[in-house]
Amino acid sequence: MVNPVFTTDELIMCRAEAYLLRQNPDMDKAMADINVVLNSMTGQTFNKEFIIAYYKSLSFMPTNVKSDDDRSIKKAINPQGIRIADENVENMIQCILHVRRVLTVHEGLRWFDIKRYGIEVTHTRDGMANDVLMVDDPRRAIQLPQEVIAAGLEANPR
Repeated sequence: MVNPVFTTDELIMCRAEAYLLRQNPDMDKAMADINVVLNSMTGQTFNKEFIIAYYKSLSFMPTNVKSDDDRSIKKAINPQGIRIADENVENMIQCILHVRRVLTVHEGLRWFDIKRYGIEVTHTRDGMANDVLMVDDPRRAIQLPQEVIAAGLEANPR
């Protein structure tokens, strides 16, 4: 199996995200990039007003999911070192996170979005308590290599 390091769709979505995270967000350029990917996936294009209204209409998924009815594609974000200009930009970012989640479903890239945006994740387990990864959970830290720990650097807490 060949796992490409970079794909065109993922890079275009990264550029759309970068347009939105500028000091003066460029929503038109971001929407053009989003449409390149959405058009390749669905054969349709959308305008930014539609995207903003759609994601604005969705409820945020609660941190502690009690039933499938609680689930939503819209997750609360707690950006880590990133400034989101306003609610419209956040809704465009929600779209990018959603599309990127679909595009990279088997590539393990969701973790970077979860860390960067401080997304809280809940795994429901049948007959067991939910496993919730909060923003400040030490499990978010990437563990140092064993060689580094053996050389005397303290391991990240788990």
